[in-house]
Amino acid sequence: MILTALSILGLSQETAHYRVEKPLQILDAAIDNKRFDLSGICSKDGKWWVVADKPWNHFLYRIDTLNNRALLDTKTDVSSPGKLDMEGVDYGGESFFFCDERHSRVFQYHRGEVHRLSLDWGAINFDSWRNKGLEGIAFDPGNQMIYLGKERQPQKFFKVPASGGKIQEILKEVTAGHDFQVADLKYDSSYLYVLDRKNYRVLKVNVPAQSLKAVLDYGNVMNHKGEKFYENSRYPMAEALMFEHNRLIIGLDNNGEQLNKKNKWVKRSKLEGNNPVIIIFERPQHF
Repeated sequence: MILTALSILGLSQETAHYRVEKPLQILDAAIDNKRFDLSGICSKDGKWWVVADKPWNHFLYRIDTLNNRALLDTKTDVSSPGKLDMEGVDYGGESFFFCDERHSRVFQYHRGEVHRLSLDWGAINFDSWRNKGLEGIAFDPGNQMIYLGKERQPQKFFKVPASGGKIQEILKEVTAGHDFQVADLKYDSSYLYVLDRKNYRVLKVNVPAQSLKAVLDYGNVMNHKGEKFYENSRYPMAEALMFEHNRLIIGLDNNGEQLNKKNKWVKRSKLEGNNPVIIIFERPQHF
């Protein structure tokens, strides 16, 4: 395991800035023989669970990690009428919650049953979003609330009770004041964390104050000297975010592309092929 060096880039009165210099570990995610477009990750009882975003892939996958690899343990069918575009997953309250981007739907998986949450979007025209819709989901156990993130053009945040109901748009000052894309969300210690795929960052957001509390930059790993993790990729591939103990975990979708051997960390980890990868970073103490 490679120890990471974390350096604070600079502090302002409002936002702390961190930069990750090295990964702790990079896992080759050999989860399925088919193309596996990793799109979400969460944990339950110390085990990791992931989802993928292709319409044929309507499963929750429990994975194990061994010898720098993420391997399939079990998979659970969570299919519902129609095709799914599973873009984010979280666990809480003895349930898994996942979002379907193409149709702006949210599902709950509880004790072997799949239930579609009834969402009241009001005047929000979600039908026009298509492939720029719900990309991230986070469960807030204290308030029994679900946070949802719309990916881009424009990026937006919403919240809704975990039982369903009226959708409320939130954090308009944050979305208006900063340039980013929402690839995933997680809620931890009273803060909402946003995986910003576009800029290789994780954003720590104070929801009540509608302010950006901190920014962590991981571009030195995933875009080292301009070399992305995958060849021919037009944009960054980060799609999944999770915290565990003092670690920050980011999963990359491969979009069917080959790993880029010119990237420093792909080369050092001796990665090859076109599997997705899961990258583990040390989490800064105050992040």
